[in-house]
Amino acid sequence: MKRSKLISGLLAATLVAALVFTGCGNSGSQASSAASSASSAASSSASTTSAPAAEEKKEEVKETADETAEAVVEAGAEVEQAEAEVEEAVDAAATGETLSGEERSKLEVYNYVEDIAFGGIPTPYLESRADIEKALPAAGETKKDLHLGWSTWTLSNSYFAGTQIGFEEQCDKYGYKHTFLNSDGDPTQQSADIDTLITMAVDGIIVDPQDTQSQLQDAKRAVAAGIPVIASGVPFGADAPVITTITSSNFEGGYITGMYVAEQYPEDLTMAYIIGMMGHPVANARANGFLCGFVYQRQIQQGTALPYREEAMLEGYNLFKELEANGSVKSDEYGIDIVAVGYGSWSEMEGMTAAEDIITAHPEITHIFAENDHMGEGAYKVVKERGLEDQITISSAADGDAVGIGLVRDGHLMTTGYNNSVAISKRCVDLFHDIFEDGYDANNMPIMTALPVICVTADNWEDVYEEGSDYAKELPIEFITVDEYNAMND
Repeated sequence: MKRSKLISGLLAATLVAALVFTGCGNSGSQASSAASSASSAASSSASTTSAPAAEEKKEEVKETADETAEAVVEAGAEVEQAEAEVEEAVDAAATGETLSGEERSKLEVYNYVEDIAFGGIPTPYLESRADIEKALPAAGETKKDLHLGWSTWTLSNSYFAGTQIGFEEQCDKYGYKHTFLNSDGDPTQQSADIDTLITMAVDGIIVDPQDTQSQLQDAKRAVAAGIPVIASGVPFGADAPVITTITSSNFEGGYITGMYVAEQYPEDLTMAYIIGMMGHPVANARANGFLCGFVYQRQIQQGTALPYREEAMLEGYNLFKELEANGSVKSDEYGIDIVAVGYGSWSEMEGMTAAEDIITAHPEITHIFAENDHMGEGAYKVVKERGLEDQITISSAADGDAVGIGLVRDGHLMTTGYNNSVAISKRCVDLFHDIFEDGYDANNMPIMTALPVICVTADNWEDVYEEGSDYAKELPIEFITVDEYNAMND
């Protein structure tokens, strides 16, 4: 492991340096002693010592001096060798080769990965999921005329509306029958909706869970009835009997936003959060991700960053837990002071209300992290009404539809995140198509299959903008196995 080599090199250099300094001290004593002996021998030879005796003494002194010089040269060579080893290890660390995926997965931060604040982020090394029963068709078994069901918990904004659009469009493309059910924010009703789909004997179910614990039991009932399940939106735990969760990573969306904001604000930053609601998987993951990314970017700026991000994630997570408990958090080390948290229920109107309260109480803030575009748009309207556009900037981590991208293009938002729900829902249908019609082996997929992670800014918004569409471009989402994932992280 390269980090061990770095530490060994540093220890070697320290030990060798100690030997050199000790050796130099001894050599100095020996040299002084030799010089003193030579001086004494010369004096004596002039009076009491015979010429042959004096010559013999001179040879002894010369031999001692030669041995001392040789020892110093040898020690110097060892120092150079140790320094070369350290330099080699530092170069390796700079290329990101310090820890393997499996080694990184054992770092402390992954003790907390089940916390919703990490939004289902997978560890850098995944255990096999092949032994989990998922009700997949037997090898060689195919079916074309599928009936697929979708269970969602809301259609309250453009993201969720996009899931229905993509699902129905892709089912129509393949000629599949489809049933889309919306529980309107009631987890009990969502469970009943999934039971309805089980009773209908659909071939596959896609669930966007409101409550992962409740809907986990629903997924288990579906699998027990022989119906495979794909999740969308919020990932279940890795041991859930679902094939995978096709979604954006809420943590990663917050993370890259935090990195970008820290880059734009290299000095101390006083800011506020507007999130949907504390305690929700999406909100917590984006809020935590922002702090983790902010801390890592600060470490890069300070020259203290490791080639892997997990230590920064741990520090960011600790700051988030303080924010979660107290409603504010300050880090002098990383130059961030979050003075308030407002709750906007992912809507423009409530985002406005939250921004009004925050700016009134904290007129000193210079930045607002609004977890999604709708709340960001509401916050911007308040900033504009109060004439604070030159003081307060606003970033967002999602959802990057046409309106959100337009807000970035026009300079109203600093960022948004790529989170195309139409693309997500289409890929859910594609995966069932690949499994049932093409025989794709989906038995050992990671629990999360994610959209590309993109921080949309004024510099790259055109890369994801789709002229004439309400949503961003539909970028590809690759299906991979756990083994392929692990190979990518080594």
